[in-house]
Amino acid sequence: MSGQDWDDYRFLLAVAREKTLTAAAAALGVDQTTVSRRLRSMQDRSSGALFEQLRGGVVFTALGEAMVQAAGEMEKTLFDLERLAIGQETELSGSLRITAPELLAYALFDNLWTFAREHPRIDLQIQASNSIFSLARRETDLALRFIANPEEYLFGRRISQLGFAIYGAPCFEEVPLDEVPWVGWDPLEIEVSMAERFRQRVGGGDYVLWTNTYLLLVEALRRGVGATVLPCVVGDREPTLERLTKPEISDEHLWVLTHQDMRGNARVRALMEHVSTSLTATRKALLGQV
Repeated sequence: MSGQDWDDYRFLLAVAREKTLTAAAAALGVDQTTVSRRLRSMQDRSSGALFEQLRGGVVFTALGEAMVQAAGEMEKTLFDLERLAIGQETELSGSLRITAPELLAYALFDNLWTFAREHPRIDLQIQASNSIFSLARRETDLALRFIANPEEYLFGRRISQLGFAIYGAPCFEEVPLDEVPWVGWDPLEIEVSMAERFRQRVGGGDYVLWTNTYLLLVEALRRGVGATVLPCVVGDREPTLERLTKPEISDEHLWVLTHQDMRGNARVRALMEHVSTSLTATRKALLGQV
């Protein structure tokens, strides 16, 4: 298969995963016209229709679904080969990507910056996002994840549970919790369910503001707009905020993870050791016991 053929299949996979041409274009970093042209070109070369473009998005035919499945298998083979090769690299140099939820990335920046200073030949890229980056497709090399148990194909270390509490400006310290207004994350973000369960359990007040970035969230809390749930390792770093409740310990744990094929890579191994050792040493802070 030629490189051009695989590139077409890459576009096909993106549309299948993202459901719309617009979302696929954003994921691929191209414009929608390019995605549409590639799909039309594939359909023109095929023996039948591959898809229909409806108001709700792209719907694949049986032939299109079969091609998507074949493309997924090809992609998996390519990534398997790539990981096996990169997993054997012994040099402490080159690019290295780690992803973490935005709140934790902020709290752990000093830890990661120390590693970057100690390894100047490593190009460390910190992806602060609440999205789940795929370790199998090498969207990231390491991931800090707050989960119960990792998937079987992942390798890593369990660090600690996390303590969570409600934080707000000092003006709310004497206010009953059911009268304290609430600042929430964007409903599409993963922290919402935890924060909402916490709010309902303690009788928190009504939502007055939603945001999806840590900077805006903290600014709202500082200005006394309302309160919200934060990991103690994050909230305790903000000198202008106060705990309004005692910490509660999560059932899930913080893990540092990589794909099992990458466990032999020297860069990955060094960062995993650094992160796990540093975080284990600060377990009390992670639990909110300081």
